[in-house]
Formats: sequence, structure tokens, C-alpha cells
Amino acid sequence: MNYSNWYCVTIGTNKEKSTKAQILARKAVLKDRYIQDIEYPQRKEITVQKNGKRKVKNKLLMPGYLLIQVLPETIESEEGDFKVFPSDTFNLILQTPGVQRFANCDRDKPIAVRPKEVKKIFDMCDDAHLEPKQNVEFDY
Repeated sequence: MNYSNWYCVTIGTNKEKSTKAQILARKAVLKDRYIQDIEYPQRKEITVQKNGKRKVKNKLLMPGYLLIQVLPETIESEEGDFKVFPSDTFNLILQTPGVQRFANCDRDKPIAVRPKEVKKIFDMCDDAHLEPKQNVEFDY
């Protein structure tokens, strides 16, 4: 998996699924080629109930945030090629209902989350370290 060019977007609480669907719909309508992937990281938790049944529950790691992977736009000039965040994609994301702002933005230039941090977030979503948690109930 590519951990570069991920941007964090602040959204309304409990609007992760609907905002992701709206951004993907707007991407399809406007034929945006820069948005690659949209994720709201979640971790599975297994709890063991009193009667011995196991229950799997998805828990959001970052409620109120979306991670969006956007490819940079290459601009050719006399001084050489340089990459910038596409302005059309910037407006597409910010004008989507439910999106408030980019979490790390310098004016109109969003700053990408470090690949090391993105890898750490996605590693927390893996099922490899899943272990059941006991629900403890006391009768008083």
C-alpha cells in the first residue's frame, strides 16, 4: 500500500460514511482523476459476553476525520517540474456537504500527513493484534 499523499479532512461527527459517499459521487460526476482513495480508519474489537458469545464491533480510530489520498498535479515551467495540490480537487473536497476543512492546511495548500503516521494508523486497523476483551459485570 502507498502511504504517501494522504490528507486529513475534518468532517461532522458520525458523518464518515455519508461524507465518503458524497465525495466519491462528486468525483464521478466531475471526473476528477486526482482522488485515489478515501478511508475512515476503524478497528475491530471482539468482546466476550457473559453467556460466552463473541461480538465483533467496529470502532472508529479517528471519529470526525477522513483520510483522502490525492495525487499531486505536475506543473511544468521553465525552472523545472514541480508538484502541487490540484485546485479543482481542493474545491471539490471543501464544497462537499459535511466537510469542514483540511486538518493541516497552510492557506489554500493542504499539507499531507507523513507516510510514517499514515502507516501507523493503518497498522492499527489490522486484525493481527485482535484479542478478545472480557466484559466484567458485578452484581451488587
